[in-house]
Formats: sequence, structure tokens, C-alpha cells
Amino acid sequence: MSSSSVLEPLLGEPLLAAPVTPEPVEAAPTGAASSLLFAAGVEPTRHLRRLGSRPAAGGSGAVLGPVEVAGGAVVRIPVLDGGTGYVDPRVIVCGRGSGARAAAVVVDGVVTAITIEAGGRRYADATAQLVDGAIVVLVGDSISTDMPQHGIPGESFWFQLQRALQEQNPGRRLHFFNRAIGAQTWSTFNDLAHANHPAWYCNHAKPWLHYLAELQPDLVVVAFGMNDRQNFRPRHMAAAIAKLRAFARAPDIVLATPLMPSASSANPNMSSPASQAGRDFVAGFVRAYALANDHGLLDFHRRLRMVRDGIDVRQSVLRVPVGGERRPLPWQADAACADFYLAADFGPVDADFWAGRRIDVATAPQGVNAAAVLRIEDADGRVAVSVIDRHPQRDVESVGLRRRSDLATPRQGALVIEVWCQDVRTEVRVNGTRVLGEVVCRCGGLVAPALSSSAAAEATITFAAGDYLRCPAALTDLDLYGGADSPFLGNGMNHPSSIALRHVIAPVIHNSDWRATPVGVGGGANAAFVGVGEPVPQAHLHVTKRRSGVSTPPEADADHLLLEDADAAGVTLRTGPAGTARWVAASPADARRFVQSFDHAADAYSEAIGGAVQRRLSRSVDAHHVPVQLPSYSVAQLPLDIGAGSLAFCPDEADGAVLVFFDGAQWRRVTDRAVATAPLPSTAP
Repeated sequence: MSSSSVLEPLLGEPLLAAPVTPEPVEAAPTGAASSLLFAAGVEPTRHLRRLGSRPAAGGSGAVLGPVEVAGGAVVRIPVLDGGTGYVDPRVIVCGRGSGARAAAVVVDGVVTAITIEAGGRRYADATAQLVDGAIVVLVGDSISTDMPQHGIPGESFWFQLQRALQEQNPGRRLHFFNRAIGAQTWSTFNDLAHANHPAWYCNHAKPWLHYLAELQPDLVVVAFGMNDRQNFRPRHMAAAIAKLRAFARAPDIVLATPLMPSASSANPNMSSPASQAGRDFVAGFVRAYALANDHGLLDFHRRLRMVRDGIDVRQSVLRVPVGGERRPLPWQADAACADFYLAADFGPVDADFWAGRRIDVATAPQGVNAAAVLRIEDADGRVAVSVIDRHPQRDVESVGLRRRSDLATPRQGALVIEVWCQDVRTEVRVNGTRVLGEVVCRCGGLVAPALSSSAAAEATITFAAGDYLRCPAALTDLDLYGGADSPFLGNGMNHPSSIALRHVIAPVIHNSDWRATPVGVGGGANAAFVGVGEPVPQAHLHVTKRRSGVSTPPEADADHLLLEDADAAGVTLRTGPAGTARWVAASPADARRFVQSFDHAADAYSEAIGGAVQRRLSRSVDAHHVPVQLPSYSVAQLPLDIGAGSLAFCPDEADGAVLVFFDGAQWRRVTDRAVATAPLPSTAP
């Protein structure tokens, strides 16, 4: 990330609702961070469900030959050496084109062939790599690249991430790919990298996300924001994440908030009050988006603000409410604040009050491309609350969140609207009834809350401002970013020094939970996932109304319970919408799988082997009159290690085919109790 690179003009660097920063607590001696500070500001990542669902891997030694391309498509990938010990390898096809997909054929741990599932298009040439194990990808700007610190490998976010994952997942085979590019933003990640193309970005017209898709990642860590500020586009960030989640096998996603650049450099794009506030702006949205969408979170921004500025941007303390005077709208707070409580008493209102009326509350700072408004209105007789993403320069609005409550819209008498914003959570009450209370994606930083109405209105306003919680500050910009007077690396502006790496980046990474925990609850559609086996789960129990999407998919209709191992779907239970229950025991490769099913609606029970029904029972048919097929044995094959009273069918008994029973010592014909004998040998010439 080049500190001089600016993707677009900032239109005069507009302030984000007055960049007021509370006075920091007196700083501790440089570098003397306490253990309290070391643990603060850490938000553990979500359990890595995708990483944990990847089967154990131990394959090695396979060698793939040159990829053959014809007509712009991949047509063949030869196997020169099959290696040993492969479980579930993936074939990674990379090149200037896109869309090629290939799969490895494995027999007894040996890769015997590569099948081309899709040839893709626009390939001039391509490379193929065989990967057996979980795949981790880091994407971001220059702070996330391989060696941003004077070519020293260990002094980087990238190195610390690999170290944390490997230390917390002993015995797992992890494959790491770095796909970060300097000077980039969330907007370029959603489209094309505009500069500093590394060797792997061989086709500059190929969307950045296509390079990630071809890696088939299990975990993607996304870290942008140092080059985003008031020019940040939340829609582009949401679109990029939606594309990640649309991959054929959606990866786990961990989002990182941006560091704050130095406030002491000569570069206004880094150190001006507006640029500093701009990073608060981006970090707030990234943080809220991660928490609202169940993504992991590495909150570098919060941690740096603690150790440098002595404030916790996720905690605030409210002042005594002020106001209480009736005044016309629009209304705006006199000064910017971190969080706030706002009450507006409109009453008494009449039946026409809500006709075409919208009440808007500005809850976040305004940037060049983004501003957030909380909108309260009537929707078919119920109170509705929406979060509106507004583009100030283009006068364009889109709905980021909409909730229609069960509360009838007040049409006469009292109308009191209360809004409380603290960190990522927003709560709205109407006449004391909560109509919204959840994580809401809004940009961060200091904001001067405002209240407006689409039609003339008056309200009695009560307002309580919130200040960031104070904490001990320990480090200066010189400590964190180095420069001419510091021997601890850094570039003096935005590349962290080795001190910042140890006091900001490493604590957040290593105090997060990166274990491939084989237990997950949630994930949509009332799903639960439990895995057993070490070092990674060798068997999975899925309770879900959707297909699990793991490497061995269940039967298409096994939508309620699946017990599977790394090789086969062992047992599935299903209850269909009509009440059909079904039990299956088989391997996908075994055509003679055993199926028991019961149809509640028809009161019918059946058993089938290999698709052929062997027995049916129902209320309308007496079970004693249903034909039963007995096992068939020749006389010479009749078993003697079986219980007395057993029945069998003998097709070659001396007097012809007959049913026989075992009396504990011998097999006898059921017709006359004579011992079953084999027919005499034929004497025909």
C-alpha cells in the first residue's frame, strides 16, 4: 500500500461530524504496555467450521505434469506420480483465464488421475497444484503482504497469522496463500486491483475475487481499510463478501478492522484530523458487519486506539440527559459524540400524522460515499424501522436493513420515539415498546446525531451524549510507526513498526480462537454440526434442513439428520413434509444399500435392498398374510451354527424344493419332518 496512492479525490477532506477526540489519559512510558493492555481489545474469531469439516490429510509425493490447454480451455492435467496417503485432495488450477475446475481420482491413497470438471475459458496457459488439507487465504493491502517490513519475513501480519493457526491446530495440514496487494481498497477488491500487481495476478483484466475462487479456500481473512476513509463504499464491501459467500464451497470469513495511521506525519491523507476520523469511519462498519453476519473479527483498530489514544471505541459512558424543550424539526446535537440516547416526544398526534411521513435519525458520520440514517415510519398499520444507506454525493438511498414490528402505529395520543446507539447495537422504542434491538451496520467515529421529519413537525427533545471510555495509553506514533528517529522498522506513516506488531497486531491475532473446533451451532436453517475424531473430526453429525455441503454430500433428501464419516454417508434419517420417516445404511458405492421407511400418511412400512422392495406392511394388510422371502440354501450349504427353529428354503432337496427347519441338531423337511437329504447323483449317460 503506497502511502502516496489516492484512489479518488476526497472532495476537500470533509470532516466526519467534527473529529473531536477525548483527551487521552497521561501516557505510560514508551513500550511499557501492561498485561491489562495486552489482553484488551480482543474479539475472538468465530469457530472455524469449514476448517474443521475438512478431513484429515497426510498425502504427499504426487507430481502433476504440465497443464494442457486447447481453445482457451484446460483439457488435460497428467499425473506423473500418484504419491501416497491422500484423503481428499483438491486440484488448484491457476492462470490468466478463469472457470477451470478439476478433481483428483484417489485409489488407496494414490492419485491415479485428474478429471476435468470444467475447462474454463480464455486460458493461454495454466498451472495446477495438488493440495491435501485446509486452505487459508489472506487478502488485503500492503500491510497484509508477505514482507512489508524491510524484507524481514517474521515482521508481518502474514507471519503472525500463520503462526497462530499452526500453533492452535497441531497435527493439521494447513496450506497458506497470500493474495494481498499494496495500495488497494474494499472497492478494488470487489473489482480489479488497480496497481502493484504481483506475479500471481497475471491477468490484470481478471477480477481479484476470481483469483481467490480458484484456490477453493476454507478460510479467508480480509484486511482492508488503511486506504479507505471518507471515500469508503459500504456497498462495495458487502458485495465483495457476498461474492466470497457465493463460492462453490463458501469459506469461513474473518474480517480485520484497519489500523489507525500515524497522526504525526506530514502526509495529510494519513495524519489530518479528517483522515484519522476516516479510519474510524471504516473500522466501525467493518466491525459491525462482522458481528452482524457471524464472521470472525480481528479488531486491530480498537486495540491501537487503546494503546495510543487511551480510549476504547467499543465502550462509552453516557452524560446526564439535557434538553426537554419543544422545538421544530430538523434538530441536531450541538457537538459530536461517540454514542448517544435520544428521546423525541411528538404527542399528542392525530390519525393523519403518519400519512406519507418518515422520521429519520442520523446515527453515523457522513463520508463522501456513505451515510447512515435510521428511518421510522408506518407500514400497513405497523411501526417499521429501516437502516438506510445514503450516498450523499449522488442522493441515492438503499435499504440496508428493514424490520416491520408487531406494534400498531400510534394514530392518536402520545408518540414518544427513543433511539439508543452504543457501539454496534441500536435500539428503538416507540411509546416504551421495543421495535428494534440488534447489531446494526453503521460507520464508526464521532457523530452529531440529528432528527428530521419528511413533513413539518415539532418534538420535545431529550439527549444524552456518550464519551469513549478512558484507558491507559502506552505508545506514541513514533513507537507504532517508526521513522527517522526510530530503530524499530515502520515507515513513519502507516506500516507498523516491530513494536506495533508486538503490542497491537500479535495480541489480537494470538488471543483469538483459531482452533478448527468441530462443534458448531447455527449457520442458518436451524443447523447444528458436531464432529468427532482427532486430530480433526473423522466423523460428522449434521442436524440440518439443508445439505451439509461437506466433501461427502448426503443423500439429496437427507435433510434432517446425517451421520457420515470421511468416506461415506453411513446413516441418514429423514422426516418429509408428509410424515415419511426413512433410515438408510450403506456406502454410496454399495448398490445393495438397506433402506427402511415408514409413511405415516399411508400407514405403510417397507424394507428394500439395493432398490428392490423386500417386504411391505400396512394396517390394511394382515402381516401374517404378506409373502415373506426366506433365505435360500442348497442342502450342502445349510448352516449348522444357527439357532433351533430357524427356517430356510432348499431348492435341491432329494424330493424337490421344500421348506426346512433346524431342530438344533439337523435340518428337517417341514412336510414330514424327515432329515433333508441331497439328491442322488445323476446316472444318465
